Amino acid sequence: MGVKILKNDTVSIEITLSENADRGGYFGIYAKRQLAQIYTFSYTASDQLNTLADSTVPKNILQEMGYDVSVRENFLPNDALNAVQAGKKLGFSAEIFLFSGHGAPGSVRFTNTYVEEMLTSNTMTSNSLYQMQNTKVAVWTSCHSATDPSNGVSIAQASINCGADAAVGWTAEIGNISAKKWSDAFFDYAKQGKNVYQAAIGAARQFSMTSDTCYTSIRVLGRWGIKMTSEAPRKRMPTSPYILLLEEQKRNDQLRDIEENYSEKIDGFGFTRYYKTVDGILTSDFYDIIEENDEILKSSTNFTEKEINEIKNYLEKNPHILNKYPSIPQTIQNQDGSIDCLKSQTEQTMIFKRNQEWQPLKVIFAIYEKPNGITYQKETCMNLINESLIDYAEICTIE
Repeated sequence: MGVKILKNDTVSIEITLSENADRGGYFGIYAKRQLAQIYTFSYTASDQLNTLADSTVPKNILQEMGYDVSVRENFLPNDALNAVQAGKKLGFSAEIFLFSGHGAPGSVRFTNTYVEEMLTSNTMTSNSLYQMQNTKVAVWTSCHSATDPSNGVSIAQASINCGADAAVGWTAEIGNISAKKWSDAFFDYAKQGKNVYQAAIGAARQFSMTSDTCYTSIRVLGRWGIKMTSEAPRKRMPTSPYILLLEEQKRNDQLRDIEENYSEKIDGFGFTRYYKTVDGILTSDFYDIIEENDEILKSSTNFTEKEINEIKNYLEKNPHILNKYPSIPQTIQNQDGSIDCLKSQTEQTMIFKRNQEWQPLKVIFAIYEKPNGITYQKETCMNLINESLIDYAEICTIE
């Protein structure tokens, strides 16, 4: 019997040695397409979170990489464990696993359209997770998915304990906008051949605000160096001494520029960022130095000396604008009448360049708590000059 493997298919090969009394033994070879599972949810009337759109980009990328992708919307834990893919009941044991939904230390929350979100049957705890022995990478874009509870381990660590090679999670609340942008970028970097750790760093680097948990609160557990691609390594041609000299000169120029003009140093996940500031206020003009290889990367934004002076003069004449705050609600009422209460908030002010004009923006990162104890983050962004509200999705990432 032959095995047909199409071009660009990503496959697993299993080799089994069986004993045979007459011949001394033989090998059995089994090949299959590698599988990916994506779980997204539209929670009930007691909840406003909807992550159904979070599957679109990862699904397309994984299919381009040769994976057989199953998108599972509004599943309960038992339904997920008993679902069949490629003719087998796999549970969570696909090679690539992505969960986008509510989370808490040591648990994640499933839902479907027929069961109220409050019910405990929707919660899967880390000690009930199993069957991930075939999983290369498990990505949990959920609040506190890498936070250990008081009596156990995080859902990300449980993935490793159940056999996954690598797992990604968060040690804080994560906003839905940021979660999708991080996930989309993560899988794009993976497609480029980056390993899990490198892809996580690349996805984190796109965030402009250091208070965004996608900037700092990511954790990669297990085998950091594993890749989702299966391409054979390509032989690199030696770089000419002249090119090496130019690269060294460029690096020295960048280091000199950082030392002279980028005074604010703030660590991110796997990198250190150096911001250009105006009277202590961060701007969207920065350098990143990657910890793994000391690579220096520059943001696409550049503030000229003329623009810096303009900003300084404006702030000197209008110091009151820094005391403005966007209004955020103390409570949020859901469709079923339940109330979510403000638990805490963090603010950050940054000067952006948008449409070739500089704008001082303030973002409030608000943490709300639902009656069942689940917490989540909402972001509110305001232009401090004209007090207009801005969609956080427009400014949370930058090249």
